[in-house]
Amino acid sequence: MLIKVQKWGNSLAVRIPSAFAKELGLAPNSKV
Repeated sequence: MLIKVQKWGNSLAVRIPSAFAKELGLAPNSKV
């Protein structure tokens, strides 16, 4: 899976698709 790094305010962000996040057990504020 390829995902672009995007600008989010003054920071850089990577958006993780919800299905993939659910599969990994990720939730808001999870440390990665």
